[in-house]
Amino acid sequence: MHEFSLMEQAIQIVKASARDHHLHDVTDISMVAGALAGVNVDALRFAFEVLKADDPVVAHSSLEITEEAGTGVCPRCGETSPVWHFDLRCPRCGFLPMETVGGDALYVKSISGGRCDG
Repeated sequence: MHEFSLMEQAIQIVKASARDHHLHDVTDISMVAGALAGVNVDALRFAFEVLKADDPVVAHSSLEITEEAGTGVCPRCGETSPVWHFDLRCPRCGFLPMETVGGDALYVKSISGGRCDG
């Protein structure tokens, strides 16, 4: 279950951003998980709940994960279409495989929290 290590890295990114923006605690975290990123979103949420308990910077934060469709472009006919699974067959001409051009990333989109005084 690599989602725990991915979430540990995401929390480190959140903490570094909080430090850079003088936030003493983080209240909201927004992430994007592409359908082709190879992650289980429910496992990410579970990992977050477990890991945040041990970290005062994110302990009281909420996590929103937006799932993003994959996007493919057919090199034969130029069709651009959503791809939700690893079936990369072009819906127009049937060419296999379409080139993946989006929805294959996992990233922290934004954070918000309380600013440090001074």
